[in-house]
Amino acid sequence: MTVTITADDRIATLTWLAEALEGARAQGETGVFRYLEAVFEDVVFEMESASRSARRIAANARQAV
Repeated sequence: MTVTITADDRIATLTWLAEALEGARAQGETGVFRYLEAVFEDVVFEMESASRSARRIAANARQAV
């Protein structure tokens, strides 16, 4: 099964994580904050990595034509 993630899904994910981080910080939940911060960093890394891969694939496809 293939799952397609849209730009809206990415925005919703980052928004939820940012709000959860703010909430954890405001409530003094240091452990939760650190965990969510690590998750946020991983999500951003994966999104940037996928974006770079897509650009590389597109560039290779243009060169092949």
